[in-house]
Amino acid sequence: MAPLVMEGQGALINRFSTVPLPAVTGGPLISVIMPVFNSEATVIAAACSILNQTWRNLELLIVDDASNDGTWSKIQEIVARDDRVKIRRNKVNVGPYVSKNIALLEAKGDWITGQDADDWSHPQRLEHHLGAIMKNGNIIRASRTYLIRMEPDGRFDSIDQLSADRLDGVALLSPVSALFKRDFLVDELGSWDCARFGADNELISRAAFRQGKEIHIQEIVSMICLDLDGSLTNNPHFGIGKKYGLGHARRAYHRAWKSWHAESMTVDNLKYEFPPLKRNFTLPELAYVSQEAIKANMTK
Repeated sequence: MAPLVMEGQGALINRFSTVPLPAVTGGPLISVIMPVFNSEATVIAAACSILNQTWRNLELLIVDDASNDGTWSKIQEIVARDDRVKIRRNKVNVGPYVSKNIALLEAKGDWITGQDADDWSHPQRLEHHLGAIMKNGNIIRASRTYLIRMEPDGRFDSIDQLSADRLDGVALLSPVSALFKRDFLVDELGSWDCARFGADNELISRAAFRQGKEIHIQEIVSMICLDLDGSLTNNPHFGIGKKYGLGHARRAYHRAWKSWHAESMTVDNLKYEFPPLKRNFTLPELAYVSQEAIKANMTK
């Protein structure tokens, strides 16, 4: 991965860069799904970090989850610049995972991955991630990389002991970086759980169960994720940020899906249909998304 350099002035996410890098043309199409909500300050930089990938054969699907700031106008600027971008606007706020599922219905890629509206992806993220998979003969069907969480002033969000999730005490395994082979995600796993938070890890757990082993980890730091006060991560009720710790609703959601996975999940019932016809386990109230809200967003 090319070293990071800082350019210009202004907000940190707008200054991340590298030296010019050669483009990689051809290869499988990658669909990058990016749900956004009230992200007018960061959405252009987050989107451009995908559109500036050295891996050129991609599409970026942006879903505005009923923002009430200037996010939608920023998204329209993005789509006007690049015909690889597809956008849609939810009528009702349903959270990032229902938004991802709606975008997945339109995704054309051979591989599917994600991006958040306050993330910066290294320009070689997709090239190195999918490149490593292809070198393994395409036997890998799901894979993750690492991220660094950073405060808006450039300080690391946290430094902790080495663990299964921490590469060096700073770099963390990134749920949103998960790269899925399309047929594995769509045909065998189905969709993300229709919860308002925490569903990336639930999907990764189902993927590991389905293939009988943990999903592949590519040991590269491919993303910088900003630790913003208003982000989902820092919500006091369902976040995971250092300010509030693991929110009570996220903890309850984690317990609920872990219990169902351990006690009731089988290869025959682990595929989640979308829109969902039923739930396999009860959601905490703050995670719940109504069927009516989901249906309201199914048509443009």
